[in-house]
Amino acid sequence: MTHSQYLTMKEMVTRYEDKVKRNEIKRINKEKESVKKLPISVRLIRILENNGIITIDQLVNCEYHQMRKMRGYGGKSHYEMKELFKEKGWEFPKDPWETCEIN
Repeated sequence: MTHSQYLTMKEMVTRYEDKVKRNEIKRINKEKESVKKLPISVRLIRILENNGIITIDQLVNCEYHQMRKMRGYGGKSHYEMKELFKEKGWEFPKDPWETCEIN
């Protein structure tokens, strides 16, 4: 095998490995569950998606202040979200003002 053949073969292997990595990343992203699969109202799903929360993982890792700042997220949405977290056994983000001690 000549040096140029070796380089050509090496380039082909590198392209193949890159393609395999890209396909693996796509597969992993597809496996992440969407908030659309949750038993919540369409309105709340739209609020989450419009604020960049697309996967359940993103929702679970969302902080209290991020939830409350979402456009369209009011009292009813907050109650529905609390019920969802309670039903699923997830820890709902704490309100920093509820844990604040006043002397």
